[in-house]
Amino acid sequence: MWRTAIQAPRSLLGSPRLPVLIALVLAGAASLQTLIYAGWRIRSVRGWEADNIARALVGGHGFSFSGDQRWLWDQWNGSETSYYPTAWADPVFTFLLAGAHWVFGEHAFAAIYALDFLCIGLVLYWSWRLAERFAGPWAGAAAIVLLAANTLLGVSVFDTINNTAFAAAAVTLGALVAVRYFERPDSQRLVQLGLYTGFMILACPVMEFFLPLLAATLLVLHWRDSRARWQRPLALLALALVVVSPWTLRNYLAFGEWVLVRDGGGQLAWDGTVGAASTFAPETTGLQLPPPWKADGPRAAIENLLDVEESYALHRYQVDAVRADPPPGYESSNEAQRDKYYMAASEAFMLREPQIAAELGVAKLEVFAMRFGKYGVIVLALAVAGAVLLRREIRSAPLTLMAAAYCAPFAVLVPYFGRYRTPIEPVLTVLAAVVLLRLVSAYAGGVLGDATQQRHAANSARMASPRGG
Repeated sequence: MWRTAIQAPRSLLGSPRLPVLIALVLAGAASLQTLIYAGWRIRSVRGWEADNIARALVGGHGFSFSGDQRWLWDQWNGSETSYYPTAWADPVFTFLLAGAHWVFGEHAFAAIYALDFLCIGLVLYWSWRLAERFAGPWAGAAAIVLLAANTLLGVSVFDTINNTAFAAAAVTLGALVAVRYFERPDSQRLVQLGLYTGFMILACPVMEFFLPLLAATLLVLHWRDSRARWQRPLALLALALVVVSPWTLRNYLAFGEWVLVRDGGGQLAWDGTVGAASTFAPETTGLQLPPPWKADGPRAAIENLLDVEESYALHRYQVDAVRADPPPGYESSNEAQRDKYYMAASEAFMLREPQIAAELGVAKLEVFAMRFGKYGVIVLALAVAGAVLLRREIRSAPLTLMAAAYCAPFAVLVPYFGRYRTPIEPVLTVLAAVVLLRLVSAYAGGVLGDATQQRHAANSARMASPRGG
């Protein structure tokens, strides 16, 4: 009798349907605040850069900015009837937004909100599948609940009409495709991985930093096979570039410069290095114009940049300060050329003033960690623990490398908004959910451990099989 009573909860907790049911109920409850915010925000939401380009596309002006919106110029006095080629936004979402304007007219933003909800559903599903592969169905349930309970994450999705949710879905599926390849590295999955990685870069351009890391990891994975050692990484790169190259070619034809997907990194880097330093150490920048405001040091400068008025003042200063002492050919340069100038100026400053650059970098990474408040910090800390915990499982490498490739650039770039962190949040949450459930399984004995251990055994057997490499 007592044995039956003890086994009953174990049987219940081991049911594959129970985690799904509990996750859906808790996620639904946790999402209410996000739903309320989305319903309120739709009345006044704006589209900003991507929307300006999308409207230009619908108006027959191509992938371009209007003169009063394009960056790196005096946009405040620009003409809204003049259009200039741009690569300031990722192409996939921007074309989708243009299609929404063309099909739905004044209801385009509502259509994009519907797309956002679809993307959120896909993110939850793919996060479930990822976490469940490493620590069983309860880890999948934890990933869903952790994502749904992140209210600032929900705000970042619906605060503007942007690629936020779409990019998050693209990155989450990319993580799943990569993990599947490492579980069974055959030719079919290699083709899927290469082609999809190219699409993911078009949908979320910062993931271009993940591509070389992934290729290097394939080199390690296949090191014992002298033939696959080089063929697989090169095939991955070639397949990804097949997908990306048409847009890269478009950019070259538009600017005469090689821009893989989008530009704008130079503008963000300059803000976070030269521009920020000018507010507390102007003698180090070599700029003739005084900054629009002053800060007490690196941390204060980055914190001030998060204020809308002060960030816009620095954006104007970015243009005015260079125009006061322009390099040769600057006035006639196009968007990509100017952005490359700002990136080169940022790199030169970091080499010239490494201590200031390092202090600014730490401040920017702290802001990135705090973008979703204390909740986000806890998730990030657990994700780091999860990466350490899974370090001996080669199939976890894509998750760790993806997170590192995405987060590291924010030591240079200013993470102005929460949406800058959103695309990588599902990957961080999956790592966090895995470490949580493995800890729970370790202390809960067989109650939660049975299903998890079965899953681990199945994964181990698959990795050890001849097809698993």
